[in-house]
Amino acid sequence: MKLEAKEFMDKVKAIIGDRDDDEALSFLEDCKDTITSEPDDYKAKYEEVVKEKDELDKAWRAKYKDRFYSDDNPSNEKENGKEERKRDPFDNRSDAQIKAENTTIDSLFKESED
Repeated sequence: MKLEAKEFMDKVKAIIGDRDDDEALSFLEDCKDTITSEPDDYKAKYEEVVKEKDELDKAWRAKYKDRFYSDDNPSNEKENGKEERKRDPFDNRSDAQIKAENTTIDSLFKESED
């Protein structure tokens, strides 16, 4: 059961009793500090998460807005007979992984022109 701070300190006091040695005093100090303080990095972690969220939101809004200004003419995207795809900035796959995912059985048996 979760105790309120006062209830917890009353239990600690009952266990420690009249002891005033270094170990008991150190334990009392640790207990009091633990129940009265917030986690050290709570505020920093919160601010970091908010900043990441804002950056992600800004990136997605820019990407959404840019799609209205992009040239959708497929003839401009062709290079050497192949369509060039724009890379998704949030795609963490390597070029090799993308190539492997796009490989077909037929393409394995074709001679390359390299």
